[in-house]
Amino acid sequence: MHKFPRNALFMATMLACASLAHAEEAAKPADGAAAAPAAPKGPTLGDIFANSGVEVKGYVDVVAEGANTSNVGFQQGNFLAVNNIEKSNLGIHQLSVTVDKLPKEGAGGLITLTAGKDANYIHSYTGSTPTDNFDVTAAFAQYAVGDWTYQLGKFGTLVGVEVPDSTANTNISRSMGFGLYPYTHTGVRATKALSDTSNFIIGINNGWDQIKDANTQKTVELGYNWAKADKSLVFNISFYGGTEPVNLFGNNTELNSGSVVSFDSNQGERDVIDANLTKVFSEKFNLVLDATYATQQLPKNSTTYGSFTDSKPRWYTLAAYFNYQVNEKNRWSLRLEDFIDQSGFKSAIGSPLGSAAANKYIQVQSVTLTYGYMVDSSLELRAEARIDRANLPGSIPGGLFYSKSDGTQKTNNGSSGSIEAVYKF
Repeated sequence: MHKFPRNALFMATMLACASLAHAEEAAKPADGAAAAPAAPKGPTLGDIFANSGVEVKGYVDVVAEGANTSNVGFQQGNFLAVNNIEKSNLGIHQLSVTVDKLPKEGAGGLITLTAGKDANYIHSYTGSTPTDNFDVTAAFAQYAVGDWTYQLGKFGTLVGVEVPDSTANTNISRSMGFGLYPYTHTGVRATKALSDTSNFIIGINNGWDQIKDANTQKTVELGYNWAKADKSLVFNISFYGGTEPVNLFGNNTELNSGSVVSFDSNQGERDVIDANLTKVFSEKFNLVLDATYATQQLPKNSTTYGSFTDSKPRWYTLAAYFNYQVNEKNRWSLRLEDFIDQSGFKSAIGSPLGSAAANKYIQVQSVTLTYGYMVDSSLELRAEARIDRANLPGSIPGGLFYSKSDGTQKTNNGSSGSIEAVYKF
């Protein structure tokens, strides 16, 4: 095959450019001649949605992360850090799109679709372990009439202050409590507006993160929120109670085999109560406090959990968020956390300690510092450093809470660093 001469290629390119320029010049109207009428311009897709009362929004969350602990698999890692899971990684944590029409009166609805690494961790139980990096995070129909709003479908939990939506959190990593309590519920919810700034919420659902109910019993939902007229003080309290299979912790579907023992001998009452308070001191500084307490009744005749002398293990978390907006471009967020596993139940299931943690008082503390820089109104760059430390009794064999990132060694100290870009559209 003969190579095309470089000079010929150059000449052909020049001729093509000249021809285009000549054509553009010929297309210009002569002096005094009327310009060609502009092509008709119709409404954009965004205009159509807006005129219909439909809102379309979303974001892309890309993270470069590194950690000295691993969360790959059930027995190897830090189950308290659900979205910081690898020794080193650069990838899309979330690509999320929400379409909603939620009028103050009448019918509406919402759907949120999430793709990326985090989708498997916020995925609700469907009968098998999620592996497709995709999740229908919310999907519900809504009807509002008078002071009442009714929702039927899948919606976010009332527990805690952090949510799956990356743009609504002040840190890159999620708190320890985020991985210990539900993300979403599938059922029915009714909200009664008591005033312009307070609401009462009641509902019934399948339980913690369950599209497919793992048993026949349902979970009751109660909530109340209140705010000052100027929103300088906001208070929320919520409660969930219902019988759940002990083997299934909903948000831990990635951390177990996905199988569920649903006969009565492996079921027990699971309750959680959460209260959080937000205090806005100024335009630059606010403080958020969150406290959550949960219990799980263990089956009396179960041999699987027979090593626990406490028939109703309990665990709770405390978190404080100090958020400082330096100026319109720069901000800082400091998160302090405390996780207490009163009977070692969650640690025996989720950490490398295994059954050695049974009946042991285990405490884990965490400090997270995050810096955010707004490039513009749509793009924020974040950088974060996080340190976790487990305080374990000397009676635990080995006495080490985490597996290191190579999976062969153990440690009581976890550390991670992340850089994130979040683009909203």
